[in-house]
Amino acid sequence: MRIRTTTQGYSGSSPCSTARREANFKTEIEKVIDVPSALAYLAVNNFCLNIDSYVGLAHNYYLYERKSDGKFTFFAWDGNLAWGGLSFGVNGQQLPALATDWTQQAGQRPLLTRLLAVPEYKAVYDGLFRKLQDGVGAPDAVIGRARALHEFIKPQVIADSKKMYTDAQFLDALVKDTVNTATTPGGPGPGPNPNPMPGSNPNPNPSPNPNPGGGGGLGGVPAFETLVTNRDAELRKMIPR
Repeated sequence: MRIRTTTQGYSGSSPCSTARREANFKTEIEKVIDVPSALAYLAVNNFCLNIDSYVGLAHNYYLYERKSDGKFTFFAWDGNLAWGGLSFGVNGQQLPALATDWTQQAGQRPLLTRLLAVPEYKAVYDGLFRKLQDGVGAPDAVIGRARALHEFIKPQVIADSKKMYTDAQFLDALVKDTVNTATTPGGPGPGPNPNPMPGSNPNPNPSPNPNPGGGGGLGGVPAFETLVTNRDAELRKMIPR
């Protein structure tokens, strides 16, 4: 296996450069990219509202060039800010209803927009959303897994002296909106979530801080269980069955 962690010295074409110049996009893109892996990567990130990825900030992925056929396939990483951990200007009311082809900057994510302009690829992409909703991404499955992991890591989180949230916020995070209360220089200030999720309980701790949250989108975190449930409901309106 070859793993390239930098583009310095790379002499090949970028995965999209040739295809972008060609009129027959579908034929050309399939020569350089493992399209199913690209569609799966994009679908999963949009499904779980991972703005800290290609669809949002255009990062946190690797492209691996397969030796067998020279095609690039996607490897995702650093998904800890999915499910509202990074909202970056998208408020709690808007988050569950983000379109399945949403990008942070319209027209600036050509891989997503051009792939989904191909009807065959769009059908596969929609099918991935349905598969997630009916399987590992179903609210009961996601919430059940989150509760188990929450309980599993609880002793370590309580013992952590450098965490960015209070113990109470961690304990309530699955069912209540929270705001980063870190006191480190430049960190977000305390306060209730200014954009609570519909149906959730906003952080009950009042604060005189006139500028709650912040931190470049790292301040307010919506109630996990409510967000997962609302996201599923919104997706069922968007994806034909």
